[in-house]
Amino acid sequence: LTLRRSWEWDIAAGALLITEAGAQVTDRKGADLRFNKSDPASNGVVASSANIHTQLIKALA
Repeated sequence: LTLRRSWEWDIAAGALLITEAGAQVTDRKGADLRFNKSDPASNGVVASSANIHTQLIKALA
């Protein structure tokens, strides 16, 4: 979990590992992470098991 802007090159590998393990990774508002954008930063990162991810996003709102 990080709530600050994060550069895609710092989070891409971790996001892949977490996703492949069956967990969910989004930005702090619940949007899917996108890579290779013109702005290479994401609005925070939230990674958790899929069964609590929505609750975590709601708690951060």
